[in-house]
Amino acid sequence: MNNISVVIPTHYRHVFLSRVLDYYKNSKFKIYVADSSKDIFKDRTKYENITYLHFPEDLYFRKMQKSFSYVNTKYSFICADDDFVSIESVKKCALYLEENQDYSSAQGHYVAFNPASSLIPYPKYLNLLNLNICEDNPVDRLNNQLANYVFHYYAVHRTSFLKYFFEEINPKFSNTSANVTELANTMLSIINGKHRSLPIFYAARDDAAGIPDNMRKEKHFQIEEIQKSDPDFFEKFVIIVSNFFSKKHSIPIDEARLKLEKVLEKYFEKQKMPQQIRKLSKPSLPKKILNNILPTFLVERLKNQIYKKKTNGIKGFPFSDKESKKQWQEMKNVICRHDIDYSKIMKKYLESWHY
Repeated sequence: MNNISVVIPTHYRHVFLSRVLDYYKNSKFKIYVADSSKDIFKDRTKYENITYLHFPEDLYFRKMQKSFSYVNTKYSFICADDDFVSIESVKKCALYLEENQDYSSAQGHYVAFNPASSLIPYPKYLNLLNLNICEDNPVDRLNNQLANYVFHYYAVHRTSFLKYFFEEINPKFSNTSANVTELANTMLSIINGKHRSLPIFYAARDDAAGIPDNMRKEKHFQIEEIQKSDPDFFEKFVIIVSNFFSKKHSIPIDEARLKLEKVLEKYFEKQKMPQQIRKLSKPSLPKKILNNILPTFLVERLKNQIYKKKTNGIKGFPFSDKESKKQWQEMKNVICRHDIDYSKIMKKYLESWHY
């Protein structure tokens, strides 16, 4: 399929950008780079098939808003600069959406890897396995999706939805440092239509390149925390989502708001449960010993074997078929070609990081 675009946001991580562009350079996708780094990407001319968009020091929502104004293919997806979303799997997801018009988004199974210790992939987000949010009623879909929250942010979408979200919806959240982009995107996508996690290997995530949890807590607030800390913003969130719900399904705004509030109430109650469980339970002693004594690569190998057993027989996960093994090998080859100094890059990135 030649009607697919990928948007790659990046910020002070040109070495990761080079790596992911190395992976996509031979794809038929239209590639858009949304770069908010101060300096221009020096290697941009090496990649003939990209549209490089430079927005120095711009905020995330602004650069995504501007970038999606260029996208005009039927389907599109977002790929973080430290991720690899399988080229072949994206095509399958787009084909699935083409054949199932009542579906708004599609993705597949994830793995993680850590180049600092090994390249042993270990499955991630096991709650995605064969997920099919297929209820006809949008309220039922929301309850299903939020009962065991799974993000759709990096899934393949119809471009018409992503353009509307980034050009019209997300900018309305711009007056807060809280990150609700992912949740809002996922909720609106589910209101818009159904979601499928296909039984295929979809993406690999670099666990060594993520934002530390302590920084996320400073800049990223969950929506249930915002309800208490910033009620005015929470009210704005409810109004924006309710308006979309009302327009999409032709119901009165008051009715849409009431339905949404009931969904969020259930979600908040579920979010409290893990916190209460964590307070009452102590960390597993064997687990602590293993994490502290065993080398990281052995821990990753153990994870790999445990998850393989848990997912035994599930097609495309994790690498039980030739196609998914081939896709991972292609990603692995790219990773090995790029010797990244994580400590240096992440220091610069975290000093200037904003969402």
